[in-house]
Amino acid sequence: MLMVTRIKNTKPTMGDDVATVRPRGRPQIRTDGEILAAALEAFASLGFEATSIRNLNKDLGLSHEAVRQRFGSKDQLYWAAVDHAIAKFHEELATEATAKGGDLEALRESFRAFIVTTRRHQNLGRLLVSESLYRSERMDELFARVLEPGLVRTKALLDRLVEAGAIWPISLREYFFLAEGAAAPFARVALSEAFDPVVGPLDPETYVATVVDILMRGITRPAV
Repeated sequence: MLMVTRIKNTKPTMGDDVATVRPRGRPQIRTDGEILAAALEAFASLGFEATSIRNLNKDLGLSHEAVRQRFGSKDQLYWAAVDHAIAKFHEELATEATAKGGDLEALRESFRAFIVTTRRHQNLGRLLVSESLYRSERMDELFARVLEPGLVRTKALLDRLVEAGAIWPISLREYFFLAEGAAAPFARVALSEAFDPVVGPLDPETYVATVVDILMRGITRPAV
């Protein structure tokens, strides 16, 4: 007989591969990836302070010191989970952003790739949303690890397009919050679903195509 538990009663998220089946008796052997994905879900759902390593061990069917012995303190576990998710996020983002045209097409693909990849990594998106409410050392470190590397690469693309007169002048902050706002339904799932009775269920593919077109029409300067 199997006992099924979750860290929190939330929907499973795409791309996070959180194992939730816990058998009776002997503790499970979990991979590092399973533990880190479960930890990220806990931090994203409960926040850093409310997340308990003891409860994480319990939900994973592990002995009460298993996670601490493998990853150290809660702070060390937090950054191990974040770094694990970031590595997967950037790998998939690079795979998605495969523009075959010029710089304008590359910009379109950067918007689309960010939204699609955020959809697959909802827990990372939710973590960034919750941590970004207040300025802290952890928020600054998240910015440096998660956002800054990609934004540095994007700045060169934006600068070329602005210099060429292809797009309206836009800062990195403006670019990021346009993309982050477009991806919001995949980080704020409950809020998105509140619109279902009015506009129907979200169709991800149609949604992504629509918002990318809107973004590009808004940022592209008309041909002279």
